[in-house]
Amino acid sequence: MQNKITLSHDGKDKTITLPDYGEVKIVCHDGKVKTVETTVKEKI
Repeated sequence: MQNKITLSHDGKDKTITLPDYGEVKIVCHDGKVKTVETTVKEKI
């Protein structure tokens, strides 16, 4: 099972697949950084 996240902006959706471990940083157009952490922290 893959972790996916959907980002919406101006009515447009973009789905990205998160890695199985680690974290993903999303930088918004207004300069704010949102960190999305996956549930698994290390590689199995």
